[in-house]
Amino acid sequence: MVGSSESLFRKFNKVNNQSAYGYFSLKISHKLVSSSFFLEAIDSIERKISEVKTISLESDFNVAEHIKSQILTNNFPGSKVVVFAGGGVDSNALLIMLSELEITCLVFSYVNANNKSEVDTLIELCGCLGFEHRALRSDSINLDIPLRRFVERFGRYPRDVAAPIVTALLEASIDEGDHLVAFDGQYADTMMCANPQNRLYLLGNNLPQVIPNTIALWLLDKIQNKRIRKAMGLISSREVMYLTLCDIAVEQKSISAVKAIIDRHPNCNLLVFQCIFLGCLLKYRESDKYLLYPSKIISPFHSLKILKDSITYPRRYNSLLNNKIPLRKYVRKRFPGLTLSVKSQSFKP
Repeated sequence: MVGSSESLFRKFNKVNNQSAYGYFSLKISHKLVSSSFFLEAIDSIERKISEVKTISLESDFNVAEHIKSQILTNNFPGSKVVVFAGGGVDSNALLIMLSELEITCLVFSYVNANNKSEVDTLIELCGCLGFEHRALRSDSINLDIPLRRFVERFGRYPRDVAAPIVTALLEASIDEGDHLVAFDGQYADTMMCANPQNRLYLLGNNLPQVIPNTIALWLLDKIQNKRIRKAMGLISSREVMYLTLCDIAVEQKSISAVKAIIDRHPNCNLLVFQCIFLGCLLKYRESDKYLLYPSKIISPFHSLKILKDSITYPRRYNSLLNNKIPLRKYVRKRFPGLTLSVKSQSFKP
């Protein structure tokens, strides 16, 4: 427990007169997952590894069609459908799929200076699809309120900086009515092996050990997290690399646990790494986005079949764009005009 919410917020407001959310976002950005949390998650990680290993995909497995089937499974008749979207390739593809399934949506976005161009793309796409779009702008919403509500409910800070934003989006959508289904593109990066950690993992496994640390760090210079960059330059073992990239505190008991998992699943290195990422780091952080409203948001990207397909899909270790080729082709084929008129990460080659 971290004390009463009032004492927490007095502490927040003493620092440069910042908002509680502003102070919180600075403090939470690089917090590590404790080794005890990781050790408690090992059984679920092992189950994920075993389940993915036993999955047999059809020779004509199609990621987009599989996501559509996930949508239909979770679309309850008579419910209003809302989508939380940011304008990236995941949410754009999701909206197009919903349109092709003849499902009408109300689209919500959180807009700040960092994602304005992507949201502009999204608004244009919504216009093409006939979907209504509503924006929650950072200068008109007080994120201290959902943050305070989380602290009062659970007696601690959220572990994910986006948790108050997701809560604000959920509450805005709930105002639309009681019977609704909310979709978003969460977990797409993880299931399609397109997290920045995947690039570092593949880079770490492909760099010869004889390459000087200075060159390794130069190659990783675009990665903003200095702690990860430093650790990658000083990697002494695969186990340490796994823990570092999954933001897990590096302790001997954690190193031994990772080694045991690797030994139990030989020749499954990428699968082991991805399941640790999914079963520990995402469980630690992402779940906090939805704690105030459990089961309210559905992500059709959350599928171990997609993970299995991504792990077996040929890729280059120096590019994460390749991992989303199926989604990029899907969006490009249906809306090529957007690629000419709007700058967006969705349409990078």
